[in-house]
Amino acid sequence: LEEHVLLCLLSEPANISIGAPGAVVLALLDDARKLVDASVLGDNVQDFEDEFTTYWERWPRTKTTVNLLCEPIARSRMLSAWQSTVGSFVAENETALRSWLTNRYGKETPMKIECWPVPLLWLRRPLRPLEYPVNVSKLRGALDEDPFNCSLLETALVRPEPESKLIVLGMPTRHGVSFAGIEIHEPPRLRNGFRERPRQDIMLTRYNAAATTGARVIRFDPSWVHGRDHNPDTATLQSKTVAIIGIGSLGSGVADLLAKAGIGKFMLFDPEVFASANSCRHLLGAPAVGSNKADAVATEIAARFPHVTITPMGSFTDDAQLVDSLRSTDLIISMTGNWQIESLLDAIWRNDEELRPVMYGWTEPHAIAGHALALMHQDGCLRCILDDMGKTRVSVTSWSLDTMVRVPACGDLFQPYGATALAFLHPLVADLALDVLLHRVNVSTHRVWIGTRRLLDYVGGAWNPAWIDAHGSPNNGGQLFDAPFKVICPNCRSAQ
Repeated sequence: LEEHVLLCLLSEPANISIGAPGAVVLALLDDARKLVDASVLGDNVQDFEDEFTTYWERWPRTKTTVNLLCEPIARSRMLSAWQSTVGSFVAENETALRSWLTNRYGKETPMKIECWPVPLLWLRRPLRPLEYPVNVSKLRGALDEDPFNCSLLETALVRPEPESKLIVLGMPTRHGVSFAGIEIHEPPRLRNGFRERPRQDIMLTRYNAAATTGARVIRFDPSWVHGRDHNPDTATLQSKTVAIIGIGSLGSGVADLLAKAGIGKFMLFDPEVFASANSCRHLLGAPAVGSNKADAVATEIAARFPHVTITPMGSFTDDAQLVDSLRSTDLIISMTGNWQIESLLDAIWRNDEELRPVMYGWTEPHAIAGHALALMHQDGCLRCILDDMGKTRVSVTSWSLDTMVRVPACGDLFQPYGATALAFLHPLVADLALDVLLHRVNVSTHRVWIGTRRLLDYVGGAWNPAWIDAHGSPNNGGQLFDAPFKVICPNCRSAQ
């Protein structure tokens, strides 16, 4: 039964016809009859296991919340917990717990907390409502007297602190892993007859009558956050480290998408300070004005994905330090829009076989088109696509007038484009990055997003005749194009 003694007949996404209420009522009455009959015969007992989480959360004794950060590994073990007024936080170990709390709540919180060992007890199957443990004795029964599980439970019970003991239960279902929290309350006469703490055997006997309450579990582990345990790429992406050079309007959005996709570690490079005028097309907003871009983006992403490790590098002392940092990564992505920096990176990369694949992302004027380039060693270089002035050899668009706009400051120019035009380019770069990291792309690859003809006409541009000769007309645009990659520059020819 649901709340208010209602039968659960429809799933949340179910649709019914509001134009035929009579037919709907008859159909639901028939479903109700089938449900009651199946319940009486015990034919639907598996539903209580498959949907354990829902039933546990609706158990009248479920009162509190556990924020679970540990991996869904089918193994009983001790975890580390911090119990606060807003709920408990449980992770694999104290280091992981403090790191998560630092990312989520800032550096001050972990300095104020005290962590406790908490057992995760793995069951053979989910509990059914009649088996929910109202006291420790029933909890022991749910453990099937498994020696290891009982030992972990008893270790938690005999600890002097905290007074209320937290237990986490893990169990497999046919549709994935479920977790539940149990809070064990100290028996009122636990210390009767003893000046100090009773002997361990007496404590355990008295604890058998200790009352329990339930706790709903909110999972924050990567397997759940990045695919609810059904994303086969999560473990691989969690092991990857991506370096992003240039955390501007393009780089910040790509970093955000890759964090959402499940990348486990980032190194962010950018010496620039975030300005208020950046806000209209950047991941950051007004609170970050005046902050270093790499630092502020690292803080922003870490707060939303506290399991991610992010190292901001606002500056580096020399090229050697940069190269040493990049050697520890699985992929380098440069989106600086600065030809001097990117040509230097290209030269370093071509002469250092220890560096992993490198990618570049850039926009054409007004973000009408964008490019994502992934380079593998011995398979081309950046100058195959960009000329000696850092311009795209064959661009999608052409412009009769200068597209840069001046503002009333010395040498201050910017390229006008909006966030909606740019939004198509973030997934262009991020998707190619995932293809490289998951080995779906193993050769140098050049992908281009071509915006709409409507926007091109609006800002006074045209399709480039050289592009049309090489690849055909984009017509109305709004398309993804895989550009054939050709080794055409003197650098690559001399290397070969």
